[in-house]
Amino acid sequence: MADISGRSFIATLLSTTGKNLHPIGYLKDGSVAGDGWLIQSKSSQPNVAFRFDFIEHIEDRIHYTISAAPDGPYGGAKVGVSRNGYLGFYDVAKVYDFWKVELEGDNDNPACFDFVLRDHRGHRVSAVSEPRGGFWTSFTPATPSERLLFLNTEEGDIVHFRGHILKYV
Repeated sequence: MADISGRSFIATLLSTTGKNLHPIGYLKDGSVAGDGWLIQSKSSQPNVAFRFDFIEHIEDRIHYTISAAPDGPYGGAKVGVSRNGYLGFYDVAKVYDFWKVELEGDNDNPACFDFVLRDHRGHRVSAVSEPRGGFWTSFTPATPSERLLFLNTEEGDIVHFRGHILKYV
């Protein structure tokens, strides 16, 4: 398992919850309100890398600020929480809170680490199934099965993550 304590790094994230691994990415939508929300993707490849900037290590949790990697989509935008608990990319000036990484398991790969992510209040990040069109619009899909898994801190099923470190910064 990667030794991340005291280190900042750039990583891609996968959800290890369920039978398959699912990349964590962001929603690409034509409307301003529907773009940039973090989702558990159905694609096989992540569409974003995350930058974890180390703050401190307290007991069994490591505190970070998390943002989009500078050279990718949403470069430098911080991961924040909406008033309804949904995670998304926000302007740096609008996000002040840190994230808590709680390591799990013993992954044999030195470039990977398994963890649960908590917000600054200690709420675990979960996945909420929403129809495509989701919580930000009145659009209802023609097919009820057309659903997305949005990351949320207020409700849903807890997500277990695997980080794959691309580089230390």
